[in-house]
Amino acid sequence: MATVDPSLVAHLPLFAGFSAEELGEILREARSVRFPKNSAVFEQGEDAHSFFVLLHGHVRASKTTPTGEQVVVRYVATGETFGVATAIGLPRYPATATAVSPKAGTGPMSRISSAMPAPGAARPACRRAISASGWCASRNPG
Repeated sequence: MATVDPSLVAHLPLFAGFSAEELGEILREARSVRFPKNSAVFEQGEDAHSFFVLLHGHVRASKTTPTGEQVVVRYVATGETFGVATAIGLPRYPATATAVSPKAGTGPMSRISSAMPAPGAARPACRRAISASGWCASRNPG
């Protein structure tokens, strides 16, 4: 697995306002991973351990309802973050993310938290990005 080049993500809202040094620390453990088409990046109900930044392609997020229906709740495009469950207080991923044709960069969520000025205090741009990714909490079919 390759490391994530900071220049690929520095312009994204989640990382706005971080210095080059802070961004380097956040991405220190991040890796660029290719997921084959139609493979799961993560599954609904799986322990949330990482956040994801889509570097190329698309990801489909779907949720299985209690009646067994699969509902698409979001399509993720290049440059967007997804899988930010732990950042919004969820211990598990509330939906399944399936690769359509992406190359996603992943990094432990703890790297984001440790780079914040105070524990749990997200900078405004970071809060907005996490809020925008809140589809997993706000779109709860079934």
